[in-house]
Amino acid sequence: MLPSGQTSRVRTVRTFDGAVERAQAPQSVTVVLEDQLDISRGEVLAATGTLPLVAREFEATLCWLASEPFNRSRCYLIKQGTRVVKAMLGSPQYRTNVNTLARESADTFALNDIGRVSVKTAQPVAFEPYRRNRAAGSFIVIDETSNNTVAAGLID
Repeated sequence: MLPSGQTSRVRTVRTFDGAVERAQAPQSVTVVLEDQLDISRGEVLAATGTLPLVAREFEATLCWLASEPFNRSRCYLIKQGTRVVKAMLGSPQYRTNVNTLARESADTFALNDIGRVSVKTAQPVAFEPYRRNRAAGSFIVIDETSNNTVAAGLID
């Protein structure tokens, strides 16, 4: 289990019709582990040989979706899968000009700007680069005050 680091083995996978050898999307399943673990929403179940990265800091590409510009001094929430954590976004490293694809210096992001930032989270996050795993490498940014989604992000 990540990011907690706890380990166990899968005892069985159950569907409404009973145990199955193999499950696939979009089946609803219950995973029964050999051990009783104290885990929370957002924990990632991963095979030992294919563990995702776990960190409190990562680089990301953001698409700013809010009409209100990005404010580096604000605290935001990052929602990745079902896990929600507090986060601080660093100063923009650059903004991509969508007409020329050139990287331009930027102090902020405005509506529909795409650019790169560093992200620091209050708790560890389990992730993979977006190119390898779209679900584990993407997130949304939520304004902590208004609860509005202000950006979509891809982890590099």
